[in-house]
Amino acid sequence: MAITKQHEYYENRLELLQKEMPNFVIKYVDHKFDILSPLPLFNYVRDYKEFFLWLITEGIVECKSPKDIEPEALR
Repeated sequence: MAITKQHEYYENRLELLQKEMPNFVIKYVDHKFDILSPLPLFNYVRDYKEFFLWLITEGIVECKSPKDIEPEALR
């Protein structure tokens, strides 16, 4: 199967964005990578990042970055 430029572009962006995410988000992406294309996965992870930054900014969780958020903090 030929990979399009768009596929490759979002795969690279997703890889970079994952470096800022907690392990449970990375596991989710790994689990879904064979099922979904990189574009929706990138959008999901970007939304997670925005949500995690909001949690930090509002003081709902006490972390310095999204990577530090634990799943228990989301309960």
